[in-house]
Amino acid sequence: MQNPLIKNLIDIFTALLMPTIAIFGIVLGFWQQRINHRKLKNELFNRRIKLFDIISHYISDILCTGN
Repeated sequence: MQNPLIKNLIDIFTALLMPTIAIFGIVLGFWQQRINHRKLKNELFNRRIKLFDIISHYISDILCTGN
């Protein structure tokens, strides 16, 4: 048989732990959303810079050769 004081302490710690876990989950979700947003920006930048390089080489070829 458990001591009533220990049972009460366990109940109190359990009640305090649940909101802590929920807050931790919310913070992790927020960080994941920010990381995904930055990853998307980086991928879009890489696509745009490739297109910019292709267009700038094409224009420089036209200017150099005259064709």
